[in-house]
Amino acid sequence: MIGIPFVSSILAGIAMVFAFVVGLPLRLVRVLRHWWVTRGWIFAIAFAVVGLIGIPVAFYWPMPEEIPVDPNQPTLIAAVGLNVLLCLGSMMLAGLGLSHLVRPMKRNASPRPAPAIHRQ
Repeated sequence: MIGIPFVSSILAGIAMVFAFVVGLPLRLVRVLRHWWVTRGWIFAIAFAVVGLIGIPVAFYWPMPEEIPVDPNQPTLIAAVGLNVLLCLGSMMLAGLGLSHLVRPMKRNASPRPAPAIHRQ
């Protein structure tokens, strides 16, 4: 139980590095950035659908675990519990897809105009 936060932080770090490595060329290369802005919603919808389908599938497709029955006998392999790898991967895909479906505001547009400052 004590190792779960450490493993979670390692998995989150790996996901952040992966997102940085994939996302950096989309920001730096003009052709890729233009393609992502105009047609990137296709990947966002695909990632969101695959991720949202994968989460319930992780509950119905459990991960096989070795259960020691007797020290003299070989271990029993049974399908017990949640498929953690499939669930975490699906959550990352769903989060990535859903977060990219929302279009960002333009930098020069604001919801309301800023108040004018008058100097005297």
